[in-house]
Amino acid sequence: MAAQRLRPEEVLYGRKPVLEALRAGQPRLTRLLVARSLHGPQRQELEVLAAERGLPLEGCSRAALDRLLDRLLDRPAGERPGGGQPLTHQGIVALREATTYSTCEAMLEAARAAGQAPLLVVLDAVEDPRNLGAVIRSLAVLGAHGLLLPRHHAPLLGGTVAKAAAGLLERLPVARVVNVAESLRQLQEAGLWVIGAAAEAETRCDGVDLAGPLAIVIGGEAKGLRPLVRRTCDQLVRIPAAGVQAPLNLSVAASILIYEVQRQRQARPGDRSGVAQRAEKGQRVGGWYPLAP
Repeated sequence: MAAQRLRPEEVLYGRKPVLEALRAGQPRLTRLLVARSLHGPQRQELEVLAAERGLPLEGCSRAALDRLLDRLLDRPAGERPGGGQPLTHQGIVALREATTYSTCEAMLEAARAAGQAPLLVVLDAVEDPRNLGAVIRSLAVLGAHGLLLPRHHAPLLGGTVAKAAAGLLERLPVARVVNVAESLRQLQEAGLWVIGAAAEAETRCDGVDLAGPLAIVIGGEAKGLRPLVRRTCDQLVRIPAAGVQAPLNLSVAASILIYEVQRQRQARPGDRSGVAQRAEKGQRVGGWYPLAP
């Protein structure tokens, strides 16, 4: 195979990311390279899924996969992005066409079609692809309708992100936006309440109504929310801490906040009191939502 350089989002490696892409019927997969030494149930499932999608398995040695992955991603042999531990392909590498991202409109429409109040997460910035993958994993498990990423302040959805997402990258719609603050204003016009996470906020996340249409905004690992994004939020909340006061990891913060949203929604299904209270105060509830009772 020619050693052309591919963009990171065009390469998937590792058993979970590749198998999940095949199970999800990922239409953009173009080649599937497998170590000849790979055997057992996962090899058998790989063969079945690949056959269903008309993808032949291309056998090679593990050493050849090591070299191929390094060449494709144009990196020093065996290094992850940012240095450190080796790239672990586990005997499986898949190539795919460039990622097709979703849109805010598609996410909102999917929530409405499901009869649910939309729940979107917006990352103001994220630097570590493993953090991004962990966020995607949590959001997919906890039932968020989508993730919005800044176009210029977030990693591409490549192999490192896919591995950290533990095979759930294909399960969560992801959109890239040019301007985070402007996108938040558009979500507000659509009827979503925009909640920003800030460690210094006076209000606890469990002390505010999170049952309605919602977008949660989380800042970058180093600096948190940028000033303009912070000002655009309808309200800032903090995660209550019972011990040492220290910044939470990005993915941990996202998981706690989304869990609190789902806890409130499950505790009072169909309860629209929070939305009604906002309307009485002249606060925004229009656009796509609230949902009809």
